[in-house]
Amino acid sequence: MSQEDLSRLLLQLNRDKKEHSYIFENREYIIEEGVFSPAFFNAHIMCTNALAASIQTQSFLEIGAGCGITGIHLLLKGCIKSLDLSDINPAAVKNCQRNATLFDINDKVTVFESDIFNSIPPHNRYDAIYWNYPWMYKDQNYVYADNLERGLFDPGYRLLERYIAEANQHLTLDGNTYLGFGSSGNLEKLMNICSSYNKTLIKIHSEESTEINPIIFDLYEIIDSRILV
Repeated sequence: MSQEDLSRLLLQLNRDKKEHSYIFENREYIIEEGVFSPAFFNAHIMCTNALAASIQTQSFLEIGAGCGITGIHLLLKGCIKSLDLSDINPAAVKNCQRNATLFDINDKVTVFESDIFNSIPPHNRYDAIYWNYPWMYKDQNYVYADNLERGLFDPGYRLLERYIAEANQHLTLDGNTYLGFGSSGNLEKLMNICSSYNKTLIKIHSEESTEINPIIFDLYEIIDSRILV
């Protein structure tokens, strides 16, 4: 079975699963119907643990937050002081708000329905921006079957290019950009996009998945290439 076939099978299981709970680090999160679930795709967990071990900062923005598990965990663990979550999927936005309420952190969390940075207020600046990116490449004319597919595929890597091109506009002076990626993605295209914007990838963590067809999950920091000169 190809990695794409397996991912589609897991995605169908995700579709069929109604509202459910997911326990991470002794906390029970709600996963609403129609939201990309860490119960089926465990890259979220690797990236969450790697970020928790890597950052200690003030403000944090998560793109494609899903149920909000990564950002909420970092906030509850004390790795960050304030949290903005965003997702293009209205069901995920509602789910993030619900989990923030569940853990009584609404005063520290803001949730946006946003296509990457489109609906993030232009004046907002963050010490860290992160996206567990949907790294499986599809032809640029590919049409999503539903919002859940947005968690797997990026047609033409157009979303990736927007993320890399626009993140700096929302960073503080010393802010950092992070990207979750997998070995079933097109690393060459990722590197070419970074190069075209004078960016360099620094691998922070790498880990093999526990899925049926194991892949390698990588967490990268994206930095300005001129810093390395």
